[in-house]
Amino acid sequence: MKKQVLALVLALLILLLSGCSRVRTSVVTAQTQDVPEETAQEAEIPPSEQEEPEEPEEEEPPPPEPEPEPEPEVTEEAEEEPEPEEQEEPVPLITEAMNDFWNGYWFGYWTVDPVESVWKDHEGYQFYVLARTGLDEEGNSEIHIWDNDYAVADVYGTNDGSLNPECGLFTSTDGLFWDGDNLSPGEWTIDPADSGHADTICITGTCNYDMVPQFNYTIRLVKWGSEWTDYEDDELPGIMSWYRQQLDSGITDPLTRKVPEHYG
Repeated sequence: MKKQVLALVLALLILLLSGCSRVRTSVVTAQTQDVPEETAQEAEIPPSEQEEPEEPEEEEPPPPEPEPEPEPEVTEEAEEEPEPEEQEEPVPLITEAMNDFWNGYWFGYWTVDPVESVWKDHEGYQFYVLARTGLDEEGNSEIHIWDNDYAVADVYGTNDGSLNPECGLFTSTDGLFWDGDNLSPGEWTIDPADSGHADTICITGTCNYDMVPQFNYTIRLVKWGSEWTDYEDDELPGIMSWYRQQLDSGITDPLTRKVPEHYG
């Protein structure tokens, strides 16, 4: 009996399951028939009728970004060489003693040592001269020598007391000697200390005509008013008597005096 019941239940279940399956199949079939064929299945369209896909508009490229300006190279500025300092010319030392020595009048003579035979007759003579020298506060100096009305020398130069504060050192810059002989710079260098006598200037040089040496000369000048006490007799001017007469007469300015031409 139990077996029969079980078989019946089993049969019912099979029938039930079978009916559900049919219902599902019919529903699916009906839905498939209601849908157009194009939607159920993509209709094939001929290639010529197919719409070509619109090409996307080409976007304009953005304007190029400006290139950044190159940063200036930082270079170390070359150190400028300092300009050479202008060397100031040394200022000459001018002392009161030098002013007293160089500003005034002189008396003396000059002698000739011939080189050319034409001057042989002048050898051994003393040619007497008067002189005036000057010195300013800037060291400019001058020497003017004459015998009577004739100029023996007009010489200009500088004076400096750095080496000899008592009477300085004269160096010529230009001038004339005797009959138009031009002096070159430095041709006359006068250190009164070299004379070996007080209040004395001793000048030596060579007189040239057309670049040809004519004679050597020595000029000895002593301050006007000096007694020449430290000179030997053979060094004294041959007209010392004339000179002493001028001093005894109170002559302090020999510009108006005329000296004898020569002694020999």
